[in-house]
Amino acid sequence: MLVTKVNQNMLDLTVQHTGDLANLFALAKLNGISINHIPDAGNMLLPVEITEKKTVRFFEQINYDVVTIEPSFTTPIPLTGIGSMQVGTTFIVS
Repeated sequence: MLVTKVNQNMLDLTVQHTGDLANLFALAKLNGISINHIPDAGNMLLPVEITEKKTVRFFEQINYDVVTIEPSFTTPIPLTGIGSMQVGTTFIVS
């Protein structure tokens, strides 16, 4: 089983655990999720075949988790400014 880390997406998981981004579709299909799905940390996914053992071994040897999502991207941006205002309540026309 593959256990997801904080801020990992399917691309990260595929590269870290199979060594080859070409396995992205197989990993997503096997687990019944979209290729652009961002799993919660601690989710367990079924693994697919390791095709680039050298790459996987490299990440294991240096104890590195592939994470490409910036933490700021996972935090919702609050709606502010004129685009979130409503006439008569927060946007007063004089």
